[in-house]
Amino acid sequence: MTVLCPTAQWPTSLREAGPQQDPAILLRGAASVAGAPYALLAIRIDPARMAPDLREDVPASAYAQTEVAEIMDALMSWTAITEQVLVPLDDGFYALLMLPAGE
Repeated sequence: MTVLCPTAQWPTSLREAGPQQDPAILLRGAASVAGAPYALLAIRIDPARMAPDLREDVPASAYAQTEVAEIMDALMSWTAITEQVLVPLDDGFYALLMLPAGE
């Protein structure tokens, strides 16, 4: 049996949501599936390490004040990130995560 997939509405752009010193580490946007609201998150990944692409010139404390670690932990607990799933955007390669809005 096949179930039809409901229509998804993707954002046309994502807004920077990382720390002031590296706002592009984390991107956010609003999406919907069959009218239900979702949050689309994108985290910049270093393809060589398959880990967050943290800038060397930004202190670790700046990232600690954001959701970077929590988002990466959630992403890694659900799936293994491989190079095939990374999406190239202007500032690097990103792994995408879609959660119900409000999460």
